Amino acid sequence: QLLDITDHSVNDQKYTQNLKSLIKSNDLWIFDLGYTNAELINEIVMQGAFFISRFNAKTSNLYIKSGQEFAKVAVLKVIKERVQEQTIVELECYAGNADKKTKIRLLVVKAPEEVANKRRCKLRRETLKKGCSPKKESLELCGWTFWMSNIPASMLEPREIITFYSIRWSIELFFKCYKSILTIHKTGVKTNEFRLKCEILAKSIIALFMTYCYSTARAYSWQVFSHEISLEKTVKYIKRHSFGLLQRLLFCIKKTDDYIANIILNIVKTCQKYRQNYRNRKSVVEGER
Repeated sequence: QLLDITDHSVNDQKYTQNLKSLIKSNDLWIFDLGYTNAELINEIVMQGAFFISRFNAKTSNLYIKSGQEFAKVAVLKVIKERVQEQTIVELECYAGNADKKTKIRLLVVKAPEEVANKRRCKLRRETLKKGCSPKKESLELCGWTFWMSNIPASMLEPREIITFYSIRWSIELFFKCYKSILTIHKTGVKTNEFRLKCEILAKSIIALFMTYCYSTARAYSWQVFSHEISLEKTVKYIKRHSFGLLQRLLFCIKKTDDYIANIILNIVKTCQKYRQNYRNRKSVVEGER
């Protein structure tokens, strides 16, 4: 387990130096672009572990090995040469820099036009702030989604790798919900490091309890009724009934068990997610089916 308090100036890339000592053989590391760098990826491979990450085609280097030589290639050019009618294109190549290169499986999926256009709009806004215009190649790359991994093809197919990565987005949704409803990211502690750690641990326990209730209710509701449970509604429901839970925790553990079981049943009844009419769009649960 890792609980660090760092200076606000320490970004994700710099913090990856602290993660190397945690890597163990056969671990699976799933991270976003913020934590993706050549040194961390190389260390994961050296330790006999595995990773799944997004690939930044705009800034990352891609190489094809010919004999003992590495030739740097343009991602967009390679895609256009190999793409036919496949929904997922897989390329065996190397990623990294001049000093460290790691053999990867690069997975490429054509993004829906709506998603591609949103990315292009965002890119234009960002470049406009810098007083320039986006490159044509960068705009074209917005039409594709990239993943990379070192998991052998004999272990996971391309679609399975992408499904595994989608689990990470579920974690993002958890934190987003806990930040907006429980404000777990805010604190009144100014300078006392130990008090801050106690507060973080206490909030983590609360988040863990809510996650347990949500996961239990979600699994039961899907298996029995084929209905999804809303995380946001679940967190709000537990927050409303937190005083009753506290009273039982102080006086009787048996009553607490019964109360929690009742909370989970009520979550199943009252916290169902409304079905949105998005064609050809699967939810996370449906993707697990």
